[in-house]
Amino acid sequence: MQFSPRNAVRFHHDGGNPANRLDIAAMLASYEEGTQLYYCGPPGFMKACANATRHWPKGSVHFEHFKAPVVLPASDTDEGRSGPDEFDVEIGSTGQRIHVSAGQSIVEALADTGIEIETSCLSGLCGACKVRYLAGKPDHRDFILNDDEKESYLTTCVSRCRTGLLVLDL
Repeated sequence: MQFSPRNAVRFHHDGGNPANRLDIAAMLASYEEGTQLYYCGPPGFMKACANATRHWPKGSVHFEHFKAPVVLPASDTDEGRSGPDEFDVEIGSTGQRIHVSAGQSIVEALADTGIEIETSCLSGLCGACKVRYLAGKPDHRDFILNDDEKESYLTTCVSRCRTGLLVLDL
């Protein structure tokens, strides 16, 4: 990959005038081969960058939230977030089943039985509690895993289960 220092960082100052705001959609409209985009900022900026880069190739866009975005509660018509409020996780290596109550995270339920998972943010932002799952259908509520990672991993601090059982690779 070729590195071009003159294009590596861009600064924009609007001087507090909304008329001089950055046109993120225009700036990110075209993808140049080898470009890697990294961004972090307030919610509006994050949303604008995500929308403007939907057409970029997988693995070329990287981001980090300051805090977890506000997620509206699921509704009966929300296909993205469905499943039982309570569910079980099974430890793949032992077959031990652990109940996860409504309002309790997987990492909390595991800790209650003596199984400690490393954590940091407890908001689905850092990936410290990422665990491979072997069976079941997770309801991914994190803001860190990409689509490829979600095929094999979940974050135990915020993920739920769309089915009655998740089998974890522990």
